[in-house]
Amino acid sequence: MIRSKINKQLTQFSGLLALGFLLALSPSLAAEIPACVSSPDFFTNPTSHMLWQLPTQVLAQDSLAFGTIGDWGGMGSGKKRFEQQLASLATAMNEVAESSDWDFVMNVGDNFYPHGVASIDDARWQVGFENLFDGEKLRSIYWYSVLGNHDFHPPAQPIAQIAYSYLKPYTRWCMPHFFYTYRYQLADFGASFIAIDSNSLLHACKRGCQTKTPSTCKIERERPDPVCSEDYAPQYDAQIQFLDSEIRKAKAAGDWVIVFMHHPIASAGGNYGFKEGPNWGYPVLRDQIASILTHHNIDALFTGHEHLSEFILALPHQIPLVITGNAGYGNGKMACSAGPDCNAKLDLQYGYYKYDAKFVSKSAGFGDIVLTKHTMTFKILGADKTELFTYTREKTLR
Repeated sequence: MIRSKINKQLTQFSGLLALGFLLALSPSLAAEIPACVSSPDFFTNPTSHMLWQLPTQVLAQDSLAFGTIGDWGGMGSGKKRFEQQLASLATAMNEVAESSDWDFVMNVGDNFYPHGVASIDDARWQVGFENLFDGEKLRSIYWYSVLGNHDFHPPAQPIAQIAYSYLKPYTRWCMPHFFYTYRYQLADFGASFIAIDSNSLLHACKRGCQTKTPSTCKIERERPDPVCSEDYAPQYDAQIQFLDSEIRKAKAAGDWVIVFMHHPIASAGGNYGFKEGPNWGYPVLRDQIASILTHHNIDALFTGHEHLSEFILALPHQIPLVITGNAGYGNGKMACSAGPDCNAKLDLQYGYYKYDAKFVSKSAGFGDIVLTKHTMTFKILGADKTELFTYTREKTLR
């Protein structure tokens, strides 16, 4: 059913796409804001590998700065308290983007509450994105984005968020595919970023419900209209192969390797992380990709979903698990505060790794990250720009 809906939307969007690319060729307009994508192949061939890999951005500088944000799509939802929180946070982000000279924003999903957007012309695009994050700096850098679970909730059309990258050729919004990679080449180092659709990974788990125990199939139970697992099977298989091959490629180039998606693989949150048994949700996702992340020893995993700000190290490699999920819906719950007791709870709940929870907070926040050739510095800032947490990781030779 979902696949037939997507095919229908692709047909509808293809006509509009031709007009969009004619406009993109106009010299007077094209110079304004370059699109992050320049090919309609996704709409004619959704399996095209070309669209999974954006062209390398070359910057003649010795550092790379970017912001991270998640679960921010509350503006226009009618929930006034959350809208006020998001407005304050957007103001802070506008100012920090200027002062830290961000090169891009990494967006980990739940972009529009509660039911995504219906089309590329949905009013929520203006109310909840274009007119909200309206600082000069934020309007001039790419927002590399993935889908959250609310972006799939009916009657949402998740394909519309991909189409926006193509049919609005002057927008900073960048989501060329459900999963993709982008890369920055700096003066003396490179950084590769791999975007994953964790929604399809979770739902694809249900393919094996006939042979697995029922507890392994309790995925995303809040969804009123469960997505048929067969629709996600090809995307699941493709993503697992894609994740492994892209990490290998990035490591061979000596790059920093950063993965981002919506759902975390471990969290000290009380909304989801500790709400269900150990075979629900996060552990299922973790079991599918943790071996890949650990085998290659990636440099960081950025996620959201839990409406908290968290920084957890996965031991023994000390892989940072960074959650910036408290931008617009400030209703997060903490199962524990950072410290030894929380580490023990995480170890018991999730297993696979040992965990070191450095920071867990319900405060509204976003990330301010700086990469150099040898270090990655993480800062989590509050809605008033207060520095809530900072951590520096050195790049190891692997």
